[in-house]
Amino acid sequence: MDIKESGDARTTGVYVKRPRAGALAAAAVLAATSLGGMGLAHAATPKNTGWWADAGLGASVVSTANDGLTSGGGGMWVELVIGARLNDHWLLGLDLGGSGLHPSSSNYNSSAGPYCGCNSIWGESFDHTMLAVRYVPQVDHGWVYGLAAGPAFYNNKTLETLTGNSTSGSGWAADAVLGYDWKFGEHKSHIETLLTFEQGRVSYNAPFNGEFSYSQVAASVHIAWF
Repeated sequence: MDIKESGDARTTGVYVKRPRAGALAAAAVLAATSLGGMGLAHAATPKNTGWWADAGLGASVVSTANDGLTSGGGGMWVELVIGARLNDHWLLGLDLGGSGLHPSSSNYNSSAGPYCGCNSIWGESFDHTMLAVRYVPQVDHGWVYGLAAGPAFYNNKTLETLTGNSTSGSGWAADAVLGYDWKFGEHKSHIETLLTFEQGRVSYNAPFNGEFSYSQVAASVHIAWF
């Protein structure tokens, strides 16, 4: 077998080629470029953001304490939320809703203006305007958790007729929400079933004095878009 020399290195008759530094550098650059491209593609993946709209209808039960002018009872729950989906899990919006109790045709005044409280069919109502936040652990379905707080308004047809006021009282309220969400269709449409627990305190408008606390529980079905 022939021995061939190259400088101080001795080999057998078969040469073994060593990778050149330039080839190694090119391979490293190619690998780095591929990994960087994958990272950029992952970073460019769009998040679930955009508008949040929610409308719900259901039934409620209202109870009051420390007061002799309100009656409470069962009623209808109506809710509308407009806001934004911040990311995959958080939604933030303005929540307008509440309960109407004791509906009666005698409570409605067709000659009143559309913004007068006396044209309501409800004998009593508990309304709110809240800042609401919702948390959805999964991106497109699953459990829904929420909290909200803001001004509360009380309307009583009898008191408003006696005093001429458009509302009977105002105060503050907060609620907690637990529900489940199903996505349907190819877009951002959802169906939700929600259970809402609300607690509030209201002070009467003049000429009445005093305040009362109330609590209500509502079960509702919602159509949402987020």
